[in-house]
Amino acid sequence: MRRFDNRTVDIMTVAHKLVGFAWVVSTTLVIGMAVLGTNSGDLDWERMARYDRVGSLASVATLGFGFAYILFTRWSVKNPWVLGKWALYLVAVAVSGYGIPAVRAQDATRVIVLSAIELVALLALMGMGVYLERARHAGRMTT
Repeated sequence: MRRFDNRTVDIMTVAHKLVGFAWVVSTTLVIGMAVLGTNSGDLDWERMARYDRVGSLASVATLGFGFAYILFTRWSVKNPWVLGKWALYLVAVAVSGYGIPAVRAQDATRVIVLSAIELVALLALMGMGVYLERARHAGRMTT
């Protein structure tokens, strides 16, 4: 199978990071709205559902980028860091999947807890992504 060159991987990485950032921002907004709304007694569930939908779409796009990395670069799940990223991704998606019914059920406590777990997994994913990018640019990991 044909591999992407470094320039294509760089472009894909930027797009991947932007989509990941959108996922983090949407999750952070859901947490913030739930916490502030719980304190003030004014929860905007429709807006929270929209932000949660953005996070869901970003998770699907992130999955697509992950498959592209595996199929078109030498980064495979044989690498423990890549395997770790996939495991954390699955945790984030699973928690996000449980968060959607919590938003629909208008259960603010569950939304806050599940979104916080999702955010921790996402931040760990981003940190691992930075490590992998540095390893790639240092020549320890080739595309």
